Parts: sequence; structure tokens; C-alpha cells
Amino acid sequence: MDFTTDREALLAELNLFAGVVENRPSDPLSMFSNVTFRPSENGCELTASGGEIGLRSSITAETSGEGLLSVPVSLLARWLKEGRAENVSFHETDQNWIQVRCGGNDTRIPGRVGDPPTLLEPPADPLCTVPSEMFATLLRSGSYAFPAAVDASVATAGAQVEIEGSSVRIVSSDHSRLAYSSATLGDGAGSGGKQAFGLGMKAISELTLLARSSDSGMRFFEGENHLFFEFGHRLLVCAKLADRLPEYEHVIPRDCPVRVRTSREGLLAAVQAALPFSIGDFNRAKLDIGDEFIRIDVTSVRGEAISEVEILEAMGTPVSLLLNLVHLRDFAKSFDCGVVALEFNTPDTAFILRPVDEDDTIEHFCVGMPLV
Repeated sequence: MDFTTDREALLAELNLFAGVVENRPSDPLSMFSNVTFRPSENGCELTASGGEIGLRSSITAETSGEGLLSVPVSLLARWLKEGRAENVSFHETDQNWIQVRCGGNDTRIPGRVGDPPTLLEPPADPLCTVPSEMFATLLRSGSYAFPAAVDASVATAGAQVEIEGSSVRIVSSDHSRLAYSSATLGDGAGSGGKQAFGLGMKAISELTLLARSSDSGMRFFEGENHLFFEFGHRLLVCAKLADRLPEYEHVIPRDCPVRVRTSREGLLAAVQAALPFSIGDFNRAKLDIGDEFIRIDVTSVRGEAISEVEILEAMGTPVSLLLNLVHLRDFAKSFDCGVVALEFNTPDTAFILRPVDEDDTIEHFCVGMPLV
């Protein structure tokens, strides 16, 4: 098969596929490092699998002949970035080499011999449909509580997607904090009791890119052993994780008598000013919450740092607590709102951090535990 297509359109797709495939320097022709081009009705279909997840997409192209072309994703993407022509053409030569031409630049890339990966088809009916922008927001704010270490548990290396009635949620936890994001969809959402699905970190990362680059709704399907996420002409397939988060609802504080509101940007600036002096596994910091200011106090072998942010509204203060400063920074970075709230019962129980905005269709918050 030979084909010609728009360089920028192809490069945009390859950037998405780069998050799916596995880069294996010792085996550059591995089927898990390549994207496969197939002729389709309106151009070319692109397919790749990284073992854990798979992606299928399409581009408009002028094609001739039959067969498949399979080339390394990362190598092709890096080469196309240096091209200046509008179009790029692919021609299969003898001995499984693929000649690629973009303007005055030419290269030959080794193709892969053998059957490429194939992806399963989604069921006929989706469980729900979520606007892409809303889904991107849910992913950003509901999955930032990922831990640094990766293992096989969704409770420590992934997030949970939940569908319950007219709501869809993303929840993640690293055992010391929990991030929660929920949206009300109205018609078209799931029905009945709560359905929960575990997703690995790689799937969440790729879903975030797909949601940000799509202007259509995300359709979510459940198969027997796989989950399917459709964004227009793009389809992400991933295996179900058997693991689930524990019953996290029990750790969410209720009826918090202590509440303060402050500027998100001001809080983030105060945290980042103190963070260089915070060291150790827990990045310990003391928060003194008064009627007018939140004072962040860090003392370590590096020295002492004190920063403040003005309180806009307070109830039940003053109080003091110890917490992980990195968790506070991650929370403040995960939202675009102007005002955030801190709510808790007592300084030694779980507390809630939440953005304050006027959008009543999406709810976000983070549950944290104080340090002792």
C-alpha cells in the first residue's frame, strides 16, 4: 500500500499513539513499538497496541494498492517534526522497507514483518456519553492523587471510573489522600446501582490526551474483559482491572464545623515559597489557621520558611494542624478556580480541600489526612 496525507494531521495522531506504544531500544521493530496503517474507505486506519492499552484512529489520505504498512511511531514522529512540506507520502519498497518523503526530505524506515496487533470492537450500546471537555476536567481533578510507585493495584497505581444513575466519577488514592471528581450528566447516563471500573495509570494518561484533543463527546462501553472509550474517530481499548478502591465513602468528612476560604493562586504561591525547605517522606508543614491569615510554617535542617495567605472567609477558627505540603500543592495546581475551601472537624481527623465555584454540574474535592 502507498498513501499520501497531510503532515500536520498525521503528526497529531502519532503524538497520541506515542503514549500507547512501548519504546524498546533493544527491539525497535517490536509490534508494540509500531503503528499500523490500513487502507480504509476515506483514507487510512491507524492501529497500535502497547500490550496494556490499544488505540485506533484514522486520517484522510489518498491511497493506492493493498496491504499494511507498519512503522515505529516515535522514529516517524521525530522525523516528521523537522518536515516543512504540507504533505507526506509513503511508498513500500522491496525487502520490507518503507520510503517516506516530505518536501525535500527523504528517508527509509524498516517495516515490521508479521501480523500486527488487532483491537476488539466495542459493544453496540454505550454505558454513558460524556462531553470531552467535562471528561478532561474529571480526569485532571479526579486522578491527581497517583502515587510515585507503581504496582498492580488500582488503589496505588490507577484510578476508578464510576457510573451511578446520572453521575460519572473519577476517584484515585495513594492511601494518604483521596481525589474525587463527579459530574451530573442527566439523560444518557447509566442506571441502577454503582458500576466501578479500575484503570491503570497509562490508560488515564492517554485518556487525558484524547479528551483534550477531541471536540466530540466521549462514549464509554463495557465489554466482558475490556473497556472502550470512543472520541469521534478514535477508540481506546484497555483491559479491565480486577482490583477496586476500598469503600472510600466512609473516610469523607461530613458536617465540618471548621471552614476557611482563600485564594487558590495565593495559597499556591505560599506553598511553593515554603516547599524548598520541606524535606523527608512527608514534606511536613504546620498550618496555623486564624481569622485573617493562613500561616504555613516549615522547619527543617535546611532552615525555616514562613509564608502567609489571606483568608477571605472563616468559620470555627483559629486552629492548627500538620499536613503534607506536596499534597496541598498538588491540589492547588489541579484546579482553575479563583477560591478554594479547607474544611474539617478537628485538627487530627481527615479534612477536605475543595474548589469554590458556581458550576453545580461538577463536584471536586480532595480528602487528606493530617500528620502526627
